[in-house]
Amino acid sequence: MSKLFGEYLKRENTFFNMIGGILPDPDKILAERGGISAYKDLLIDPHLTATILQRKMQVLQMGWEVESENDELRKEGIEIMRGIPLQIVGSQILDSILFGYNVSEIIWEKKGGKLVPIKIQAKPLEWFAFDGDNNLKIVEGAKQKGKLLEIPKYKFLLAQHKPTFDNPYGEKILSKCYWPVKIKQTTVESWMQLIEKFGIPYLIGVVSDSATPDEREAVINNLLEMIDSNVATRKVSETIEIKEQTSYEVGQLFEKMSEFQNKEISKAVLSVTLTVDVGTSGSYKASDVHRSMLEYIGVSDKKLIESCINQMFDYYVELNYGTSTPLSDHTSTFRQSSMTTPLSDRTSTALSNHDKKIRVKLTKKEQITEETANRDKMLSEIGVKFTKEYFMKKYNLSSGDFDLVTVE
Repeated sequence: MSKLFGEYLKRENTFFNMIGGILPDPDKILAERGGISAYKDLLIDPHLTATILQRKMQVLQMGWEVESENDELRKEGIEIMRGIPLQIVGSQILDSILFGYNVSEIIWEKKGGKLVPIKIQAKPLEWFAFDGDNNLKIVEGAKQKGKLLEIPKYKFLLAQHKPTFDNPYGEKILSKCYWPVKIKQTTVESWMQLIEKFGIPYLIGVVSDSATPDEREAVINNLLEMIDSNVATRKVSETIEIKEQTSYEVGQLFEKMSEFQNKEISKAVLSVTLTVDVGTSGSYKASDVHRSMLEYIGVSDKKLIESCINQMFDYYVELNYGTSTPLSDHTSTFRQSSMTTPLSDRTSTALSNHDKKIRVKLTKKEQITEETANRDKMLSEIGVKFTKEYFMKKYNLSSGDFDLVTVE
């Protein structure tokens, strides 16, 4: 019966080999190509970066809302969110989709008697690893593969893209793009060699049969000078001909190969192709379906950002209010006390953790249309009362831009 509780099979009970307690990343490309830099080098590909930007923008274009059962916590959450550059932080967190996971450090600062997060900064993945229990650790002396260090509490945020027990390092989208990008680079390189050899017109110098080797050499030098400076001299008896190459269809093979690899990249990053490159065919219906698919992906991706930001707010509440203290009582006591007072020494009374949560939700910005305004007008006429927060959110207004006036 005791075997029902806890984990029965662990890595320590198997023959699984770990060096220095580090669980190796099972990604074979990284093992063969010398680490995460192999994937970073792919980001010079224009098509790949375009697809990544398109996927990220599904989330980064969203607005945000702060929710809390406690009004004071909600106001504090809004103030903190206004100080966070969400476009930058969100993009860093979404890099976990590309590299499997992302680790960001929180920089805290004392403000008004409280510990407040003022910066969230992504750190190099080479500085981290997972242990045999799939726990994130800091690698001391990462280049020397030193020992593992514990992650300091309240300091780091971990985002993982589809982690599993076998692979806590997460699923890397760039692993699916590695060979398409490399094959395309080789294809373009060969294509350029073909163009250099057969795509540029030939310059032919015609000399008499009696021309000496020195005279022939002089003509060749004149032709080379003509290529470099578009200027040349010749004898009356000499002629220069420009011969263009006949059209070869072999170049289309390189073009088709490059297009094919671009489609493979699009499918890996976006799961669709038409959203980046419609090409010579396609239909409105197909592109509409693909846009819908991107929206579904955006709904999934935004949870990565929400999870990290909400984890940060859990740290904030625990650091400043503890885990089981009524907010109003604790706030007055805490603001009068020194920040050096240990959390364990602060007075506390029971309050449900739900009342002390701050939750951030990313929401799709609704386009302001005449239909929306007419709908709100009709609802107002039948007695619906909208809050100031509603107008700020729905119509993208600032608090100082307007006042609510009661019409008699």
